[in-house]
Amino acid sequence: MVDIFKSAIDAAFGAGSSARISNNMGFASGSSTTVSGGVKSDFTGQIVDVGNIRLKVGNQIAEGGYALVFIAYDVKTNKEYALKRLFAADDSAKKAIAQEISFLQKLNGHSNIVPYIAAASNQDTTLRRTEYLLVTEYCSGGRLYERVVYRKNPLEVEQVIQIYYQICRAVKHMHEQQPPIIHRDLKVENCLLTSKGFIQLCDFGSATTKVFLPDETWSVKKRDYVEDEMSKVTTPMYRAPEMLDTYNNYPINEQVDIWALGCLLYYLCFINHPFEDSAKLRILNAKYTIPANNTRYTVLHDLIHTLLQIDPRKRPTIQTLVENIEDLAIGNDIGLNEPLTFLFNTNETTNSTNPTASAPGGNPSAASARASTVGNNPSSNAGVSSYIPSSIKGLNTSGKSWMKSIIDTSSKVINEGVQQVKQTLATNVPTNIPAGSSSGVAHHQHNHHFEVDLSYITSKLI
Repeated sequence: MVDIFKSAIDAAFGAGSSARISNNMGFASGSSTTVSGGVKSDFTGQIVDVGNIRLKVGNQIAEGGYALVFIAYDVKTNKEYALKRLFAADDSAKKAIAQEISFLQKLNGHSNIVPYIAAASNQDTTLRRTEYLLVTEYCSGGRLYERVVYRKNPLEVEQVIQIYYQICRAVKHMHEQQPPIIHRDLKVENCLLTSKGFIQLCDFGSATTKVFLPDETWSVKKRDYVEDEMSKVTTPMYRAPEMLDTYNNYPINEQVDIWALGCLLYYLCFINHPFEDSAKLRILNAKYTIPANNTRYTVLHDLIHTLLQIDPRKRPTIQTLVENIEDLAIGNDIGLNEPLTFLFNTNETTNSTNPTASAPGGNPSAASARASTVGNNPSSNAGVSSYIPSSIKGLNTSGKSWMKSIIDTSSKVINEGVQQVKQTLATNVPTNIPAGSSSGVAHHQHNHHFEVDLSYITSKLI
């Protein structure tokens, strides 16, 4: 017997909404088979039609809140997908799920955000709830969390920068939307790896465009309400001070993601969280410590301090942060757009033979393209380049590039750095690109290259 599921998402989005999903979804009973990995459930083995894709549901691979995640297989091609099953018991939950789907649609196409495929819903009158199915690409490389936690050796500083840059690019894409989309649950567990070794950010169930601007007119009741709402959609140890206590009247906006990125950078360096115990007072006062005698990540210490500032207005914007990382990569011969193959075991292989062409979805920004033209030999990066100071001092907390502090330290070493960059580019970078392509944009064919604006790079350094 086949139960036909009608699409009910417009009930949550509103009829005629641009985010409306009009495809119907159908279920039919299917034989249950054993699938390697994950946990078998009563949903395993079902055949589902979501949009134009017919899928066979595999094992459950994740669970959280009111959602279950399954691996699913295209019945025609056997291609793997991630199938998220969500349940909504009231209008508020329906709206939240609809918003998550809407955000995924809006952000779709960026190389560091998990690609949206399709979604649909069904009203379960017996249980008085709405069931949603959300299909995205499946990241077979697993979670970044396991990849860094179970490594035998610590990450090198350039490897941390490469990982962190891809995460920051995803957040930059979110914050560039109008209005900015705030993730609110950035953490290493929500960063996935594709089979080709690229980071993709997932789980937009806590995301929002809503901004709070507390001031002296706010009542105690309103402050308590907002703080309670923040506790429902965030992970305690990643929660920014302004989310925990509204009495400082700091804005609660996209800068909460910058704080979380500070926590995430700290974690990538030390495989420990700066606020592991989630203690409210420690977070409110930004009381954390850099491990004593740490020298491996010295160049990143001041960046961590800048991101983990109590006042969100003093934290850098995501645009500034990304530019800082690109500057640091250029100065240290670090390739930013390469697959993170160092996260895979030696007995694992990726599908990537061309790092640029294989980046999943979307083109890197022009600035990213410039950064990717250097450092194409990660094995040669034994450490931070000698002409970069071991510690970046005097960080500008107004949001301007902290690379200026390096420049001010010694004009001589910077000039040497410029010459090194010029020599590298003169040797390795093609002088032209195929007709019809945009300056600084990589095309995903093997015979296309980046066009690099040398004057841009040298002006940034000088």
